[in-house]
Amino acid sequence: MNATSLLATIPPEIRPHLIPVGANKAPIHNNWQVPSLRFSDHQLLRAAAIGLRLGHSGILATDLDPPDDNPGAGEFRFREVTGHPTADLPPSWCWSSGRPGRRQIGLIVPISLRTGLKPASHGALEFRWLGQQSVIHGAHPITGTYRWWPGCSPVEIELAEAPDWLIEAMRPAPPKPYLPRVAHSSGERTPVDWARYYLDFWPNHDLDYNDGWWPTICALHRAGLPVEEARAWSASSGKHTDSEFFSQWEKVGRRVHGYGIEWLGSVTKGNRPVRQDERIEWPPHPTGEDPSNG
Repeated sequence: MNATSLLATIPPEIRPHLIPVGANKAPIHNNWQVPSLRFSDHQLLRAAAIGLRLGHSGILATDLDPPDDNPGAGEFRFREVTGHPTADLPPSWCWSSGRPGRRQIGLIVPISLRTGLKPASHGALEFRWLGQQSVIHGAHPITGTYRWWPGCSPVEIELAEAPDWLIEAMRPAPPKPYLPRVAHSSGERTPVDWARYYLDFWPNHDLDYNDGWWPTICALHRAGLPVEEARAWSASSGKHTDSEFFSQWEKVGRRVHGYGIEWLGSVTKGNRPVRQDERIEWPPHPTGEDPSNG
């Protein structure tokens, strides 16, 4: 199928979401993600390849992307994540770069089920959605060209609806509530113990980034709380992302900052009983200054 035939075949509701792409699989134009941006047939036919804007078009691309030395890894990961083989997917558009084990299956997500869906990566498997595009025709930098899976081109078959079980596999797991791991009893406590105690009275729901969340990350890092526990507290907020958390956790370890356990204790006083044993043996401050000044 040549590009002209493709443009003539694509359904009219999908046509506005085709975008011109270069030979390196990257969109040619800035702001290509804007749903209202349309490209003419002339622009598409002049491009090295044609991509399909995902998410806004209602199309989800299930991308099996195994390494060349393990072509079965994509199918294996799909079964592991969804509990189904790809053979359970309804017949739909499917295209490939031609590399071993690699292909993408395009499916329509019903409007009522699109809320809250996000792209997800599982190694050899990706669910491609909002903010992403997939090349469906034209140049590929390694194999030379994309090609349609036998019997699965727009000329031969219509886009099928994504099954419920696939959509549910895409949805991010709800955040688990932070559960402190220290009993609220008197006695000698380390900064880590105090961090766990204070967090029990410091829910991370709608904390302001600069005045609440980031200072807390500083205090937890300085107290020596294990990163897995700090992440669990952060993840109890719907605003949490792993990338932002780990980025800031690493930065905190390289900075001089004044937020410590005493700060966390002070901001939680209104939510908890005031204890008489709140005397903390502080770890050394990175600059050697008195941590009580923080």
